[in-house]
Amino acid sequence: MKKHYFFKLLILLSVSFLAGCANPFADAYTSYYRVPASEFNPHPQVIKCERANFDNTYNGILERGYSVIGSSAFSQDDRYISSSEAYVWQQATNVYADIALYYVTFERTDDQSYYEDEPVKTTAYTRHSNGKSSYTEINTTQTKYVQKLVDIYSYAAFFFKRSGNAGIGLACSDLNSDAHARLGTNKGIIVDTVVRNTPAFYADILKDDVIIEFNGSPVYDTVSFNSMVAGNRGASLTLTIVRNGIAMPKTINLNR
Repeated sequence: MKKHYFFKLLILLSVSFLAGCANPFADAYTSYYRVPASEFNPHPQVIKCERANFDNTYNGILERGYSVIGSSAFSQDDRYISSSEAYVWQQATNVYADIALYYVTFERTDDQSYYEDEPVKTTAYTRHSNGKSSYTEINTTQTKYVQKLVDIYSYAAFFFKRSGNAGIGLACSDLNSDAHARLGTNKGIIVDTVVRNTPAFYADILKDDVIIEFNGSPVYDTVSFNSMVAGNRGASLTLTIVRNGIAMPKTINLNR
């Protein structure tokens, strides 16, 4: 408990220190949904994830009934690595998010080498006819090559809000042309996420199932599918899905 409190206090102090600085995650933010101010969460959870594990963590949050309300992505040098968590937390509170998931990963090395002029002082020696000598300082410049290699990192953050109504519990996306060719039909959308403890979850709809029909009507894209779901007035609905090349009906009980 003390460790958790100290960690939150550290973030709050960091945010206070950065309050006068531009937040790169705010500058790069794209909003998908505007959360009402009444749903402000003063204590969002910030999760740092390795890029290799990002997809699993992202889908796991969706499966818990959260929706993405916005994201940030940009490329920059290492100046924000140590302060990323504080900046992400700050932006999460700004957009009333419940969870913020972010990663920072190496992208490339840029050669930002350059030439610059630097002042140089030289001394000119003169021997006069009377046998005396004199020295004169001469100010000039010389050009030198300055090598500068800069590591560039990818910064990305996604912001989530718990859905008050998960609907039937599915998040789907449209199929590409190759997937349609493999199915042999222009129908179909693919299931990206099944939210736990929802009607779709209990009907045994699985990730990567392809939905081709809704109550006997063909499904061609997510727009039409969402309209069909919104317009359904029954206590149940039947989806025809394709799993491992086999079409099968799945009845979803909406009262469960």
